[in-house]
Amino acid sequence: LKGQVKSPDKLPEPAMTFRLPCLDNSIDARLSVRAAPAPTAAQDDCVLTMASPWSHDDKIFLTGKKELLENDALAVATKLLDKEAWKKLPILVEQMQNVGCLCVTGCGHSFSGLPLLYTFMTSGFKCPICRFGGNAQIDIAAAPPQNFCAIVWEAMCVLSNVVRKRDMLEKNNDESLVVTQMQMARQQIRDVYQSLPWVVRFVLYKESNPGMASAPFAQITRQMKMGRAAPAAWDGIIPDMVTLTSGVRGSDRRSLSAQLCKSASFFVEVSLDIERTMHIVFKSRKMKYKHAPATEEPQISHHTPGTIGECSIFFKRCPYQNENYLKRVHYVVPEAQLRAWIIDIKSDLALG
Repeated sequence: LKGQVKSPDKLPEPAMTFRLPCLDNSIDARLSVRAAPAPTAAQDDCVLTMASPWSHDDKIFLTGKKELLENDALAVATKLLDKEAWKKLPILVEQMQNVGCLCVTGCGHSFSGLPLLYTFMTSGFKCPICRFGGNAQIDIAAAPPQNFCAIVWEAMCVLSNVVRKRDMLEKNNDESLVVTQMQMARQQIRDVYQSLPWVVRFVLYKESNPGMASAPFAQITRQMKMGRAAPAAWDGIIPDMVTLTSGVRGSDRRSLSAQLCKSASFFVEVSLDIERTMHIVFKSRKMKYKHAPATEEPQISHHTPGTIGECSIFFKRCPYQNENYLKRVHYVVPEAQLRAWIIDIKSDLALG
């Protein structure tokens, strides 16, 4: 319906027509002032006021809007209520005459004049009934329309300016609230993952190809924690990936590396203690210490069936011993997968 003129059926001839200064010139923004019908004639109530369009008290309407804005924190925050134009508003209201009934020329629907102008000037030119006009913005900085009362126009522009700025502040505050909520949610998720008892375990075998009957000769367990850089990289409500790390230093490094050296193969498991039961979230494929790279490039293993994520093990060559030392372990898993896995474990425990 945008810009399309529809001929109404048997509307009374307009006593006066004026065009609102619309920023979209393609829109037929004309309004017609309708003469009051005879007292005995049938009258339709205005959908904006639920009363006769000709019985609306414009002074009470504007005074009420003014009082609401003066008691609205966001309207006060615009600092427009301290301006001379706002202080002059009561004088303009006192000098006004009722606008009466206005008809949207493009579609033929009629309304109480001032509430219709308030809707158009604060929200956009769009018929409240048929949406004719496409919500085009009215230029409230423009001169009064020809054939329309300059006092009413000035008063409505002052009021509309405050309402627009107030609504803009509300929108910005809502967006800031969403950002704050996102940050809080992100912090809560991070706290949850940081507080969970993560464990990485090295399961060492003497056999190169351990089978179902094989028993590990050693199982070495270490605590894991969130990677240092991970929290700062979370820019959304939930991160794309969760990174856990476990570093090995000093005597622990030498002891664990010596055990790895004795093994023909080993597996890496990442487990989580949920309600006093260890649940394996990741299990690596078979790995061999002698194949471990001595550079900063990690030895990477993807998860086995039934587990999730990817594990990277970093080794560093000792120049004195000519031997690879375990430096650190990284575990990375998509957050959505990890969250679903934890929920499934919780559900199973609840059902059990």
